[in-house]
Amino acid sequence: MKSKLDQIEAQLQTFIEKSMLLFPWGNRRNVLASQLVEALQNSMDQGSDGSLIAPSVYTIYISPDNLEFWKSQQEIINSLAAILQNAALENDVRFEQSPVIHLSADPNLLPDEISVTTETVSNQMGHTA
Repeated sequence: MKSKLDQIEAQLQTFIEKSMLLFPWGNRRNVLASQLVEALQNSMDQGSDGSLIAPSVYTIYISPDNLEFWKSQQEIINSLAAILQNAALENDVRFEQSPVIHLSADPNLLPDEISVTTETVSNQMGHTA
């Protein structure tokens, strides 16, 4: 499984390196790819058929100082989610729903720091009585 995750991370890193506008902090760019893959790995489930299922919702926490700028780059964030989905699918990891990436401020983070969490959204809808 590790080699699949390495391949996903490599594809994310390639995209991030090409998106220097959003990720200007040089050697820290790979941190986002690493944290996305780590969050994916820590939250993956195994389906009843043995397949690997990745979480659908990713939240990138950033410094409040950078939040508005990152939000203005929503097209790049959406592309990052698409790259994540394609890379995962190429490596036999599936999603119950297309992945989405949300942005949120964390006042405890420095301007060049990020943190990533995940959430799995179920396809099943609740029934009302």
